[in-house]
Amino acid sequence: MRGAKLVAWGVCLVLLGGTPPAARAQPSPPRDGSVPSAARAQASPTRHGGGNTRTTDERSVESLRDALQTLRSPAVRQLRAAQDALSRQPEEALRLAALPRQDPLFAPYGLQIEAVLSRTQARELLAGGKRAEALEAANKALTLFQRAAESCPSPVMARKLPEELGRTEAVAGEAHHARQEWAEAQRLYESAFTHFADVDLLRGFQPESLGRYAESCARQAKPSVSPTCAEWLRRFIQLEGRGSPKGRAITKHVPLEALGPFPPA
Repeated sequence: MRGAKLVAWGVCLVLLGGTPPAARAQPSPPRDGSVPSAARAQASPTRHGGGNTRTTDERSVESLRDALQTLRSPAVRQLRAAQDALSRQPEEALRLAALPRQDPLFAPYGLQIEAVLSRTQARELLAGGKRAEALEAANKALTLFQRAAESCPSPVMARKLPEELGRTEAVAGEAHHARQEWAEAQRLYESAFTHFADVDLLRGFQPESLGRYAESCARQAKPSVSPTCAEWLRRFIQLEGRGSPKGRAITKHVPLEALGPFPPA
């Protein structure tokens, strides 16, 4: 199990960018396979009772080298080709992602590619007015991202998944809004806000999305918007300003006085 995680970390390093935790702050081995003198000093054997025991630093370098060697596998080559085809040839990307999904080690990356394609399809269906089909595609994307989050051992992918989940939840929320399913739209938008807040990306929401969220809150106001709605809307207005496009998109549906007192900036 430990070996499989190290290999997956190496794949995440190349596919998504970043450094496996075990290899962080370690010097990269030269192409000729030799070890730099500084690394050699850190990785020198430690004697215990007359025997030699390799240090953690030495094992880390070797684990990283072994992980990067897995890039020769057909599954990794197909993952790279699938990523390259995502924007230009979605059907080809889906076909290429099928092989990695059959490999337990690389399945999370195939799941992620299929999830991105499903989310893109949901956006296109929404633009074409096909609300039920768009919601189905968005829910499929959410399921795939959640499966990837549960199965991928890489901390690099784990850091990116909150944003991916948030984007997908926003699309699903838009589909529910289009179907006038206000409570579900509100729930999904709030989950998306939480995921974006976790990675400090709340400013990434467009005025149209915030307007749809505010309308979903206003449509359920009995007699006023819920405390959760008021808290999120106040937060966005404080981030952007009352006269900003986002602020105006919110106050078009929910007046400022309905949000209660604003805390000090």
